[in-house]
Amino acid sequence: MLLELNRRSVQQILRDEKGRRWGIVHKQKMNASKQ
Repeated sequence: MLLELNRRSVQQILRDEKGRRWGIVHKQKMNASKQ
């Protein structure tokens, strides 16, 4: 039970981290195309 919850939260954190990283890359690309 606890393990399942922990695993789920870890996956959520990983997903959030991926999304944040992708967002940063996307912003950099947008800024580069503006220049």
